[in-house]
Amino acid sequence: MGGFEVWYRQQHPRLLTAMVVVCGDVEVARDLTSEAFARALERWDRVQAMDNPAGWTYAVAVNLARRRWRRRATEEPLADDIVPSGSPRRRSGSMSGGRWHRCPYRPGRRWSCAIWHR
Repeated sequence: MGGFEVWYRQQHPRLLTAMVVVCGDVEVARDLTSEAFARALERWDRVQAMDNPAGWTYAVAVNLARRRWRRRATEEPLADDIVPSGSPRRRSGSMSGGRWHRCPYRPGRRWSCAIWHR
């Protein structure tokens, strides 16, 4: 574990900076960076033996960013379909006092209904 900690301290600022450049959002970059390092730690025995562990971690973070963009590109149009056109959420971004929840009906991020919770 000691080897990971030293490597993490060296590589974290570099990966975080790269992810801010890639996605343009500091909070999202922090999430991507944290998840990439968590995955590296889970597989540290294999990752540390690689020629370029930092490159592997960067690739993981970029793949996570791509997955996030694809998911958002799929889900946001669905949200537009389930929110009535005259609703406060459509105008202001959220309805006061509650939120929309989607009900999954199968894997693959497809939705069968939307429920308003207060």
